[in-house]
Amino acid sequence: MNLSIIIVNYNLIDEVVNLLISMKIPDFIEYEIILIDNSTESLVQEFWFLNKNKFINLHYYPSENCGFGSACNYGVKLAKFENLLFINPDTIIKKWPLGEILNDLGDKRDIIVPIILNRNKVINNGNIKLNIISLFLDLLFMQRYFDNCIINYKIKYPDKNYIALNWFSGAAFIMKRKLFLEVGGFNEKYFLYYEDVYLSFLLKKLKKNISINTNWIIDHYESTTTKKNYFNYTYNYYKSKIIYYSMIYRKNKNKTAISRLLININIYEMIILFFILYPFNRIKYTSKIKALIKVK
Repeated sequence: MNLSIIIVNYNLIDEVVNLLISMKIPDFIEYEIILIDNSTESLVQEFWFLNKNKFINLHYYPSENCGFGSACNYGVKLAKFENLLFINPDTIIKKWPLGEILNDLGDKRDIIVPIILNRNKVINNGNIKLNIISLFLDLLFMQRYFDNCIINYKIKYPDKNYIALNWFSGAAFIMKRKLFLEVGGFNEKYFLYYEDVYLSFLLKKLKKNISINTNWIIDHYESTTTKKNYFNYTYNYYKSKIIYYSMIYRKNKNKTAISRLLININIYEMIILFFILYPFNRIKYTSKIKALIKVK
């Protein structure tokens, strides 16, 4: 068995170290860790240059920040093994039956993802298909709520080791290199966010299955760097959302127009909400409002 582990780092040190420490990889698995470093802070780069040899099988590659998907694609080009694990640096592996996962990958399962926790709350989003109906739910702030209710129910009352999904989070997933290349990897039009959702869309078109392994559990601390940059987080999220719906409906002008209208309504809705919240954190909500206006 073998595994190439691809981690894209952006201005994180402690988080990556904690992730590496949490990886308990069985001796029977041959593996490599490919760390693509998109960091802008010299401190991060200096740390890895001084400490990269302390971690077994770690290969460090500083890179220009061309986006998450671009960095992952670069990592795949460098990878030497057939099984690929993509995992965010702000995660901790609590439990994983790695041998079982690799055994099931390919013949039985095409893409395998973990149960993702944040403060012990399940945050997997991938049950409700992202389409015009989900955009209506977004307007009511209900899409994530329904998605999480469904996944929490399935995990609480599992009837097997795997739970089917419609799309997966790029926070952590395993798939075959051949399949990743067959679908064209991550689309680099997405700088950040929705690149994983679009990859899921392409895989579903190929009739591939996406499954949670209920015995694989990670903690995810959700973008500890990107969410602190309120402007970039908000701008990239909504820009990528617009790109996603324009791409999946590019052959249907009516659905393209309806999806764009609903996203625009959602943007205005969020601007109003942020104006209401403005007195509680002026810097944060000023940045978010500016980002939404720029997206428009």
